[in-house]
Amino acid sequence: MTTNRKESTMPFAIGAVVAIGQVEAGITAFTQGEDGPAAYPVIGWASVVTGHTKQGHAQTQVQPLFLFDGTPTTADQYRAEHGPDSITDIR
Repeated sequence: MTTNRKESTMPFAIGAVVAIGQVEAGITAFTQGEDGPAAYPVIGWASVVTGHTKQGHAQTQVQPLFLFDGTPTTADQYRAEHGPDSITDIR
């Protein structure tokens, strides 16, 4: 039996991490904060929701995922808290 029911889905929130990929060992996020420069190991690449299409599909961007104060943090999350220029390099 087939139904013509339209499925209802809830869109992902902006900033949501929808996937995490493996990172090569040794990649580091370098930051400049109130306490001076710091370096954090990148633990993965995060696919982060940055917007939605008119059809409701998530638009994503790949961002480094690193440990900040023991918490997995994306580049956008860190910049939102510490300023747009707070991440100085990823290498």
